[in-house]
Amino acid sequence: MFEKSPEERRADWLVVGFLIVGFVLRILYHLQYSSSIFWEDLTIDEQLHYAWALYISKGNLIGDSAFFRAPLYPYFLALLFKLFAANLHAVFVIQHLIGIVTGWLIYRVGRDMFSYTTGVLALMLYVLAPTFIYFEETLLLDFLILPLNLTAFLFLHKAVTNRSNYAWVFCGIFLGLSTLTRPNILIFMPFLAVWILIYVSKQIGLKKALIRIIILAATVSIVIMPITLRNYIVSNKFALIATQGGINFYLGNNRDATGLSAYMPTLGFAWDYEDCVQIAEKAEGKKLSPSEVSGYWYKQGLKFVLDEPELFVPLFLKKLYHLLNNHEVSNNRSIPYVYKTVWALSLLPIGVWFLFPFTILGAISRRRDPWLKLLLLFIVSYSFSLLLFFVNSRFRLPILAASTI
Repeated sequence: MFEKSPEERRADWLVVGFLIVGFVLRILYHLQYSSSIFWEDLTIDEQLHYAWALYISKGNLIGDSAFFRAPLYPYFLALLFKLFAANLHAVFVIQHLIGIVTGWLIYRVGRDMFSYTTGVLALMLYVLAPTFIYFEETLLLDFLILPLNLTAFLFLHKAVTNRSNYAWVFCGIFLGLSTLTRPNILIFMPFLAVWILIYVSKQIGLKKALIRIIILAATVSIVIMPITLRNYIVSNKFALIATQGGINFYLGNNRDATGLSAYMPTLGFAWDYEDCVQIAEKAEGKKLSPSEVSGYWYKQGLKFVLDEPELFVPLFLKKLYHLLNNHEVSNNRSIPYVYKTVWALSLLPIGVWFLFPFTILGAISRRRDPWLKLLLLFIVSYSFSLLLFFVNSRFRLPILAASTI
């Protein structure tokens, strides 16, 4: 029987210790947060997810229009509502437990791709970063993307190193589920294909690498397909996953855009989807489907980008600055105020100020490692997908998780 080395045994004990610390911090935060002024004071996006999940949990599984937002988290939340009678304490405890699983996955990705030391350090950074804990205690989807992405990376590593065919399929399944949580991951897919062609083809040959890319793409498509078919059946129009992309693109790219918030010109912050539909239909002079409404707003945003580069370029650079900045950019509730009020998080020292420089140092030290290049491709492509729209703290969680490794 294979016996672990002293390094491996030390790593196992450290992992257990850090996971316990992470669990204790989450319980402490939950106890403080649930007795604070923020408890049950749901923000705008949380209210939407709460109402949607409640609607689904009462048996309305299909709905009657194309999804405006990616549906996986609301359906996950609806399942928890069904199991625990919409008890928020139970929901947040489950979400925190998923956060602990995420920590273990970060360790595994770091260990498998690089070393035991890297895995343990990555887990330590994750445990000591307050932003992950904060978003687990919200009815927002972003924490759920992390274990899906990390599991996909684990299966990808297994597929490449062990030449396991089934692992390619499971990698595609989890990438597809991540897409159904937030479709931004789709922008990473071409980069992943190029990485496979460059690095994996050296091991198995170009033809086999192309077959693996096809398997991966087909699996992701199969996971997404039921949502696309459902959208077509209920709306009689094509919508791959959700129809909010165009509106979000315009919110991040117009003359009045801040690059940090969902401010709609002429409507301010107090706008809803029907307002956007009416504006689009009035401009087009006809009734529009949800996909056509999204297309209209994409065109408006693109018109700003092409016609006013003197405004677009500074706006893009502003978004980039705030993406890399240590300040927590809030679009629902002031995160710094929560940190100040619920002191459990204010004790944790790790923020963007450390994670991004840590990533740069890691990139320099492992610059020839193909797995490091894969993580950098993910970080850069996902970051670009945010800069195309607008930037805030919760959107960059997948980037921060990858930066710990």
